[in-house]
Amino acid sequence: MIPLGALLAKLVDKHRQASTVRCPRCRLYYPRNAARCSHCGVLQGAELTRFLEKLEEDRADIANLGEFFYICGTIVLVIMMLIMAMDGTA
Repeated sequence: MIPLGALLAKLVDKHRQASTVRCPRCRLYYPRNAARCSHCGVLQGAELTRFLEKLEEDRADIANLGEFFYICGTIVLVIMMLIMAMDGTA
């Protein structure tokens, strides 16, 4: 049986891909019927550079957050295993 959440996520992703296109400059999605990217289409020169740098910083922050949750999850798992091991020997 396919999990309902995974099926819904696939359907939403397919719909988003059908109605949007990825910008080659900023790699964000914008509506397919738009003349240009709604994020960076009007930016030029220094403004565009600042915008792209901000996007990269945001992506790095998201990656760091993922690492943080991975470490926290590992710590919680180890603590739970220690508690279970202590429970079994007591």
